[in-house]
Amino acid sequence: MLETYKYLFLDVARNFFRNVKTSPLLYLFFGFMMFFSVVGMAFITLFLLRQEAEVNMYQVFLMIMFIITMKSGVDFHRHYIKSNTVSYPLSTPVSHQKTISEIFLVVFWLQLGLWAFFSILFSTFIALAGVKLSYPLEYIQFTIGVMLGTILGSLIAMHFFSSKRIRLIPIPIFFLLLWFYREPISTLIILLLAASYLIISFRWALDSYQFVKRIERNKELNQVKIRDTTRAIFYKETTILWRDHLLFSFIFSAVTIGGFSGYLARFGGDSILPEGLRQLAKFITPAMYGFLGVYVLVIYTSVFTSLNFFLAEEDTVWLIRNLPVTEKTMMRGKVVSLILPFICSIPFIAFFSAFEGMSVIPSMIWFVIFSFMIGVAISFPLGAKYMGKKSDVLLLYCVAMILFIILALTIAFENVVSLYTTFLIPFYIITILVAFISMFLSIEFSTNIFKLNYKSF
Repeated sequence: MLETYKYLFLDVARNFFRNVKTSPLLYLFFGFMMFFSVVGMAFITLFLLRQEAEVNMYQVFLMIMFIITMKSGVDFHRHYIKSNTVSYPLSTPVSHQKTISEIFLVVFWLQLGLWAFFSILFSTFIALAGVKLSYPLEYIQFTIGVMLGTILGSLIAMHFFSSKRIRLIPIPIFFLLLWFYREPISTLIILLLAASYLIISFRWALDSYQFVKRIERNKELNQVKIRDTTRAIFYKETTILWRDHLLFSFIFSAVTIGGFSGYLARFGGDSILPEGLRQLAKFITPAMYGFLGVYVLVIYTSVFTSLNFFLAEEDTVWLIRNLPVTEKTMMRGKVVSLILPFICSIPFIAFFSAFEGMSVIPSMIWFVIFSFMIGVAISFPLGAKYMGKKSDVLLLYCVAMILFIILALTIAFENVVSLYTTFLIPFYIITILVAFISMFLSIEFSTNIFKLNYKSF
């Protein structure tokens, strides 16, 4: 009974402990980052309480539920839609609906366990600060929201990758109901409705696993004509980016993040942010909005892409080991492939400067280039070390935290330099050269890691 459920939980636990044993420093860093993230949220909460700011708890509820929904969708996609090992339990005489429901239970308990752990940790810090806690109804509603977010995220992953995406229609209806009916009892009723739709959807879930978009390959002779190895690797990596529609996603992200950051920098957050956060937003300068916008964009276009170049080789490591291609050539091809994501990031500068004016263009050009190269410099060694292993959000989170620290220190140093001179072009050139040298050394280091881990038998 619950064989698939037990197997998946055992597999998740084994992968976790194996990764901790393989990279203790990375997981130790991750633990510190999570700890200080919770402390930071507790500090912000205490600040709002002492400022007697009115915080809309339902907006916080929606934000947490949105995060859980996205994470649940990713987890369900990884454990079911994208999983290769799930083909075995699906081929047994056991009902497919039972197998898929057990996979959902794994995702469900993972989200609920994380919510319990972080909420208890957060409440402990608040209690130690002397704040009396008494919010049973709110906590129950938030817990129901976590359950609902898990269901909706699984439904999104299940039907988005199916042959009939029309089945996604009830999901925005559930979100609309949440928006208009905010009482705890209403949230519980919506949870029951969503759970009923999930049970019905288990009947169609096999279609999501079997449905694969097959792209017709035209002009295959063009691939044969590529004689240069670096060009061939560039062609391979960029083809994957094009096939997965990532290039369009990069451009869309650059436009939306640039426009949104520019709007906040120009008009502030009074018209968008909740009333409880407007007091906190007064301490954010226009330059900080630009910093945050570039940071979020670079996480997606530079860090995510760099890591994905290595983690996506999960099923082709055996082929890479036997290719008559040097490690340096392999790395060079992957680095050159990052030119397209960088080009897709350029619209951010145009849309941000449309709100802030032409004077910010030099600083934005500098910061985008610098941040992109630093993101590559941090991501490549870790990507080479974990090449062929399962994609882990932990890796992306750790690189994001390291990048945030480096970029924050760089901006602070720029502010110090600007106190003595307004002509910052030499500073921009020097820092870009430092970033370029760091990226070059990082690629050389990544080549050695790649050689050590994947050229020895």
